Amino acid sequence: MNVVLQLPEGRIEELRAYLRQGGFDVGSRPHALLFAERPGVNVTAYASGKIVVMGEQAEEYASVLTRKRLAKREPDGKPALGGFVAHAG
Repeated sequence: MNVVLQLPEGRIEELRAYLRQGGFDVGSRPHALLFAERPGVNVTAYASGKIVVMGEQAEEYASVLTRKRLAKREPDGKPALGGFVAHAG
């Protein structure tokens, strides 16, 4: 499962610290500001302001991040859910 959130402006370091405190291994990936993972969930933050939460616990952890005001739901208020769908191009 995937959940797409918005990163509030200027909160990347708070997000990084919170994830470390929560037992995540925090590192980096190409084109990402932050990549963090622990069993059941991983979090990737991008310069575009998007946060992608993936894994079995994605929806639960997305709710935690929004309650802590480290992320916001998409403007329509609904999470972007879904799995990877193979496609060409």
